[in-house]
Amino acid sequence: MSLERQDQILKAIIDAYQRTGEPSGSKFLKDNYHISASPATIRNDMAKLEKQHLIEKQHSSSGRIPTEAGYRYYLNHIVPQMGGYIDLEMAAEDQKRLHEIFSQPYLGLAEVIHRSTVGLAELTHYVAISVAPALADYHFASYRLVPLMEQQGVLFLITVEGVIESQFIHFPADAKADQFEEVVTWVNDSLVGESLSNVFMALNQFTTEENQEQTFIYSFMNRLITKLSSHQIEVHGKTSFLSYLANRQGIHQAIAFDQLLNSREQLVQLMPAEKIGIQFRMGDEVVGDAMREMTIASQLVVDNDSPGKRVTLALIGPENMSYVRTAQLFKAVKHEINRYLENY
Repeated sequence: MSLERQDQILKAIIDAYQRTGEPSGSKFLKDNYHISASPATIRNDMAKLEKQHLIEKQHSSSGRIPTEAGYRYYLNHIVPQMGGYIDLEMAAEDQKRLHEIFSQPYLGLAEVIHRSTVGLAELTHYVAISVAPALADYHFASYRLVPLMEQQGVLFLITVEGVIESQFIHFPADAKADQFEEVVTWVNDSLVGESLSNVFMALNQFTTEENQEQTFIYSFMNRLITKLSSHQIEVHGKTSFLSYLANRQGIHQAIAFDQLLNSREQLVQLMPAEKIGIQFRMGDEVVGDAMREMTIASQLVVDNDSPGKRVTLALIGPENMSYVRTAQLFKAVKHEINRYLENY
């Protein structure tokens, strides 16, 4: 019971601090958060939490405020069991921006992930990263060629996982969409179910064997796969954060961090593999000079059983980033993305 009460006390301290910005004392917690213990017992539990470095005194006040470790414990362990401040209404500015992101029509998952990543960077002024599945995790369903006018059309790539990419086409002189329909149908029948990496290689092979008109449509098919692959990892908000980093911690760390952001392999390694909830790593937990005095928050926002539908979002910011606001944003974005997928 003592450990559960300590969790309740830590939850109350953090929730109160998010509302008021003030430290909490034992009498305040007893009166406002209905903790079933005397003020003396609450003070004793607060001392234990302080020894665990989950809370700390602020100046000479007898009240306590949360530490970074306390925030992380709260977000990763307490909120999933008890709920917390992040379940309350978000700031009006955050709500407005998220509404703008998700009120617009989309052509596919790649676009909604792109706009989510851009929106997170704009709202937080941190570096926002999205990591989508590799081409080998996507499986080909079909191409669709839709004529618009006599010499124009749109080619759609659709995957088994429900991801869609599109490309506007201007047909060669004296050619029309129906001249390419037979090729599209043949590709659909021949390659359905294959990974997109295999489809890409097959289409490259076809272009060396067929006539000019068929090569034209094959090249656009592969262009769509290349377009999808460009969404596998996106980084936004880099410029402003690098400026902040150079001013605060020096040009050498800013250069090292920039190099890390340009390496897909290193970025993917920063993301915890398939873990539930929002993961925060900070301080000594994030190794390497490039991440010194930083925090990375990440969440699997699309966690479908299929690897081709797993998408991770991350924010990299200063070690004292706004943890609860970050968690609120992740929670809201995950909800909206999955609502989009359900209605798609």
